[in-house]
Amino acid sequence: MPADSGRADPLGPIRANFRRINAIRQWSATVKRDLDEPGEGGEATFYYAHGRLEKVVARHYGEMGQRQVCYYLLGGQPSFVLEKLYRYNRPLYYDSAAMRAAHDTAAFAFDSSEVEEQRSYFAQGRLIRQLPRPAPGTPTAQVLQQEQNRLKTEFQTVLRSR
Repeated sequence: MPADSGRADPLGPIRANFRRINAIRQWSATVKRDLDEPGEGGEATFYYAHGRLEKVVARHYGEMGQRQVCYYLLGGQPSFVLEKLYRYNRPLYYDSAAMRAAHDTAAFAFDSSEVEEQRSYFAQGRLIRQLPRPAPGTPTAQVLQQEQNRLKTEFQTVLRSR
């Protein structure tokens, strides 16, 4: 958006909050909890500054990948959510012995994972932008509403584990 348009950047406060949280070097408390999930399970780490929850990092593990979700909070609610989906090159258990037995050329290597990112921006409890954007022709408002519901529901589920 051009600077002379007269309208404030709606992502400005979200980005400022993100920078503020990432600048915190000394957390007053960090609490790690297991997530009650099917499959390989998961864990969440809750980061507190001056007794206030500022950030939550949840990891959901699977045999063929993991999903990491970082919630940056403003007023106790997500303002920015960064999701990373790691797709493993082989199953977790696929070590060098399994590789040789299968006459394969690669064993499990986290560094060989494909990584996909999604960024979600919230203002006043409403999802206002998501990157990457929905595919052309997709009703954006409908997708944002579905994604807002999904992210808020997942966040509440993770919070229950604290």
